[in-house]
Amino acid sequence: MPTITHHSIMYAPKCLVLVSRLDYIETFRNCLGIIYTVYVESVGGVAIETLVGNILGCIQVPPPGGPQVRFSIGAGDRQALQPPLTPSLPVTNTAVCLLFQQLGIRNVLSLFCAIMTEHKILFQSQSYSRLTEGCRALTALMYPFRYSHVYIPLLPAALVEVLSTPTPFVMGVHSSLKTDVSELMDVIVADLDGGSVMVPDGVNLPLLPEPLLSDTLSWLRLVLQPQLGSADLAFPPSPPPRPLQPPLQDKQIRAVFMRAFAQLLHGYRSCLTIIRIHPKPVITFHKAAFLGERGLTDCDFTTRVLDCMFFTSFVTERGPPWRACDYWDELHANIADLLKAEAHDPKALLNNIEALAQQLYTNENPNHSLMYRKY
Repeated sequence: MPTITHHSIMYAPKCLVLVSRLDYIETFRNCLGIIYTVYVESVGGVAIETLVGNILGCIQVPPPGGPQVRFSIGAGDRQALQPPLTPSLPVTNTAVCLLFQQLGIRNVLSLFCAIMTEHKILFQSQSYSRLTEGCRALTALMYPFRYSHVYIPLLPAALVEVLSTPTPFVMGVHSSLKTDVSELMDVIVADLDGGSVMVPDGVNLPLLPEPLLSDTLSWLRLVLQPQLGSADLAFPPSPPPRPLQPPLQDKQIRAVFMRAFAQLLHGYRSCLTIIRIHPKPVITFHKAAFLGERGLTDCDFTTRVLDCMFFTSFVTERGPPWRACDYWDELHANIADLLKAEAHDPKALLNNIEALAQQLYTNENPNHSLMYRKY
């Protein structure tokens, strides 16, 4: 009688993770999608090992500010790597626009003031990608500053105790951990799925000084709610303006915050001092002189910003007269003239925001243009 032998088959799921210090999220997603498609559909008989090897060893990554590089990982695909024209400018695609859609103007402004005054900020969502995009968007709004504290867009569940650290941070946790973080008394929590921001009672959150706060709110409404200005007209303009494409709206929002910083720090260069007693000249910032000249001595927000670690880095990088300049330096140099011209011509405000936004868009997409259309 024949013997029947039962063989147990073990299914071991595999996961490929592409780890890089480079900021090419869409390209990496495409590469992983191609690998998965080749594996599932056996396209062209190409081995996965060949595709992975091509990714690791055959792609020439362009330098910051360099030209576009086109490549294939070996599956008949056509891809490209395009660094931004100016390496110091953040790349956001549509992340900032999405953050405002999720939380609204007031809530994002609260988060902005929180990150600028070194508070602890925690994002919550059921989507891992939204956590990443939310953290990226908030830190991008800080430009020309760079966030210098703990930054963990996706905090693993096993490390949730890290949220009890006494230092400032920007982190993201999955909504399944909501109960584990509900008792944090000094953490500002932003729920990306529910559209809310919770500021604990014991947290003092200073806001932008007036009239800059009102100006920023007005500029954001102009960008995000352009129909608001004609909502009460008996005969509204026809046809209504078409919604702005998300990539351009994203850059318009960023332009608003760049203008806010240019206005807040107007004249800061007159308070820089070069100390030459060291082998290498050291640049310092005269905080009291700046606050006195601008009448901001009692402004808690500005005082705390000037005390932050990232402001010290800002002075070190942008203080020297021989520094490498970008769009913000040009904006800062011209902000007084822009504001004066806009006071006599309301349409000039939107035109200036659009012009700056177009520069930011071209920086991220130098090989094709997406221009504003007038209606």
